Amino acid sequence: MSPRTPLFALVMAIGMTAALIGCTLLEPITGFKHYAPTQAMMALSPKQLSALLGQPAATLKTDSGTRLIFTRGPFGRHSYAVDFNQNEEAIGFEQLLVEARFAKILPGMGPEAVIAMIGPSTIQQGLARQWGSVWSYRFETSQCIWFQIEWDTQMTVRSAGYGIPPECQRRGGFF
Repeated sequence: MSPRTPLFALVMAIGMTAALIGCTLLEPITGFKHYAPTQAMMALSPKQLSALLGQPAATLKTDSGTRLIFTRGPFGRHSYAVDFNQNEEAIGFEQLLVEARFAKILPGMGPEAVIAMIGPSTIQQGLARQWGSVWSYRFETSQCIWFQIEWDTQMTVRSAGYGIPPECQRRGGFF
């Protein structure tokens, strides 16, 4: 079918209409209209931004104003932090789930410091014998790994590192 034929134009129009309808239908399921913040969203208020991105997973006070963190999980590989100034205008954003930030998670840190660094985990599991808990974070990587933080019973980081997520494990061992 040539791009110049009327049938091609009709097929393309139907395809684009179906895609738009599909995106519209997903909004009630996902709870947000956009997956990630963009430069076009800068200067919006926290309320306006939440209308586009959904409810934030965490709200933090910063020296310059407020920071909202939007997680895209549990299988999402992104957590976006959006910073607001004292006038409640979005002034910047960043993706938190990157290895450079994981390297800064150290034993002795508390949950507030961890959440400020990489956001809250959408996958939290308790350890046997009430020994603490583990928070797991998926992130963009070519390997099938995730970042995990082990907490003691006082919610202090005991250890942090990389592990194998369940979807990458096979019965009887790994891969």
